[in-house]
Amino acid sequence: MSVLPPTSAHALPPSYGSLMTTDDSSILDFYPNDFDVDSDGKRFLWQGICKLPFIDEERLLASTKMIEKDLTEEEAKRNAENPDKLFLHISENLALRIITSFNNEGSIEQKTGLSGDINGFVHPNLEPEYVRDSNGCGNDLDVLCVYYDSPCFSLHIPHVLEGTSIPELITWTSKRS
Repeated sequence: MSVLPPTSAHALPPSYGSLMTTDDSSILDFYPNDFDVDSDGKRFLWQGICKLPFIDEERLLASTKMIEKDLTEEEAKRNAENPDKLFLHISENLALRIITSFNNEGSIEQKTGLSGDINGFVHPNLEPEYVRDSNGCGNDLDVLCVYYDSPCFSLHIPHVLEGTSIPELITWTSKRS
């Protein structure tokens, strides 16, 4: 709701979409129909920066909280925080590795290599619509669906590598006659 324009209200559950479009909405001011576009230095209007009002997070969350009860069960499930799903065709090397590993280990850590630079952890998806057959697929499209967790990253502090020689700074001046 903080990134979609009112013309995309149809992509949201109706109760949320109405917050963007109806006159009696308490947050209608976040979704103006007329606004300026800063196209300074840009060739095309679409390259410009839209000058929109800042969204007050507290007001937005309070408004959406009041209408959560109007969501259908499916909309509420979709609106909740859920694990990421990764869909792979079984011809992919990573899918083949996952199928083999799940039969032995249950969940695996995926590092760069077979995965095309995807790092993280994958776990079997045991939801009824994704329960795998003997080939590891839950459907007739030969697509494997697994849960994916991003790896835990440690804080990286950039620094000059040991042994690096930094050249002397040279300043250029122009002489005028």
